[in-house]
Amino acid sequence: APLAGRAGVELAAEGASLRVAVGDRCFVVDRPDLQVELLFRHPAAWSADLLTMDPDLRVACSAVLPVPLPDYGINYV
Repeated sequence: APLAGRAGVELAAEGASLRVAVGDRCFVVDRPDLQVELLFRHPAAWSADLLTMDPDLRVACSAVLPVPLPDYGINYV
């Protein structure tokens, strides 16, 4: 995503995994529930599994995550 690129965070899907990288450090998330948590919850609300991520990665992710969801209001299906 362009916003992630500006913050120096690389998000990449690799098969069923999600890779988060900043510089030479990376964190791979294999579990779908953690992938959703990583992308759509604020880092302050992450579970202990995601808090094992390198502190520099967490700080960088807090600048670009969560990914904003569109507001469809009552018409959302």
